[in-house]
Amino acid sequence: MTSIALITGAGGGIGRALARQLHVQGCRVAAVGRDASRLADVDAAARIAADTTTPEGAALAIAACQEALGAAPTLLAHCVGSTLIARCSVPAPRRIAR
Repeated sequence: MTSIALITGAGGGIGRALARQLHVQGCRVAAVGRDASRLADVDAAARIAADTTTPEGAALAIAACQEALGAAPTLLAHCVGSTLIARCSVPAPRRIAR
């Protein structure tokens, strides 16, 4: 059975590289990203425009993967992230509030 990998953030560096590697290894890849134009040349069986930072976007990505590839993903790589840059001496709640 061929694995189905759903990769969020597939339009960016890590997600794009992972999509390529899994595709080469024989996985059926569902590439997900907020900007459909950035997914156009990603190695994938399905390209899904969705914002997976929201519950609605995550549900849309899973549903679209199932519809496009005929089954739910068996692998998930969440390559979406954010970076918080702050002084270490500032307590965590105050860093986030800024």
